[in-house]
Amino acid sequence: MNYRFLDLLHVLCVCDDVAIPNNQTYIVERWMLCEQKGIFATARGQDINRQPNILYISTDGNKTWLALHEFVDERHPQYDKDKHDFLLHQLDLYIALCKGRNDFAINIITKEMRFMTWEETFLALRSDILPDAIRAKYCDITTMYVRLRVPRCAWEEVLSEFLPLSECIRIDPSEKAIYAVEDYTILVVGTITFCSTLKIK
Repeated sequence: MNYRFLDLLHVLCVCDDVAIPNNQTYIVERWMLCEQKGIFATARGQDINRQPNILYISTDGNKTWLALHEFVDERHPQYDKDKHDFLLHQLDLYIALCKGRNDFAINIITKEMRFMTWEETFLALRSDILPDAIRAKYCDITTMYVRLRVPRCAWEEVLSEFLPLSECIRIDPSEKAIYAVEDYTILVVGTITFCSTLKIK
């Protein structure tokens, strides 16, 4: 798989770290809603009749699925470096499509088309069988969703979509961390606390 066209789409979405909303929306409409070609799908096992609480990936339009931790494992017999690189660049493109408070892109990716749901991202963060580099990528995506969906203090809306966690997750490649104490979820990026002390029902 050639990921270069993903890089081109990425450049069209963001210039000098500034989002270009018209381009973002056009790419989402044409690539994700109309053509739906060249997109790797991911899903939780329980959503596709596979092992629960394991992330899976499909590179052939949902015809076959492989556990994500095996997909990115260089020792696995089905490992394909080109596909691995494609996935990483696709995740980067998701971030670029959502940058700058693009609620349309976020809604298409996480809800309407379910290319990457909140449940998937938090399952990835909690997984101890995924490489740190992959978990860090999902952490970047999650914090981007939070920054875009929560302009200031609307924590309740975010927490309604967060999953209750049972441990503190710290990912070495970044300074990001997610903490959980009983039924409370706190997302921390650097020194900024996005969510705190609001109980999940």
